[in-house]
Amino acid sequence: MPSSYSRVVLHTMFSTKYRNRSITPEIEDSLLRYLVGRLKLNGSHTIEINAVEDHVHIIHTLPRNISIADLIREIKKWSSSDIKKEFPDYEWFYWQTGFSTFSVDYRKMDQLIDYVRNQKVHHSSNNPENTFEKELVWLLTHYGIEFNIDYLFPEPVDIDEL
Repeated sequence: MPSSYSRVVLHTMFSTKYRNRSITPEIEDSLLRYLVGRLKLNGSHTIEINAVEDHVHIIHTLPRNISIADLIREIKKWSSSDIKKEFPDYEWFYWQTGFSTFSVDYRKMDQLIDYVRNQKVHHSSNNPENTFEKELVWLLTHYGIEFNIDYLFPEPVDIDEL
């Protein structure tokens, strides 16, 4: 076969640095647009994307020529840089190190797409127990991924204590 074909669909999520509530209504549309654009530049098709104040969910394809880690590193780096250029008051905006990615059966995506679309309801003030931390632990457990809770959520460093 002279050509290569693939369709690998992923559900990726990552948070803002220290889970700060940095994704404000002022920057959200631009941030999501930048993430989609950076995914496209790397050969990834975005199926669904949404964000709440402290994290983002993306359903997207994995290109044949780049690893998951390299793809996510690129979109995080460049979207953060793009936001700082468009919104100079957000020079403090950063993504947390790390990410979570889960493979998706593309034939059964409707429920996942609804889940991503409804993130604002899921994490609304009416559901204060639905934190990013609890959501990530549930997903990791659901997908059978082993983790050490002590290393999952780094705390901010107080510069005055150094």
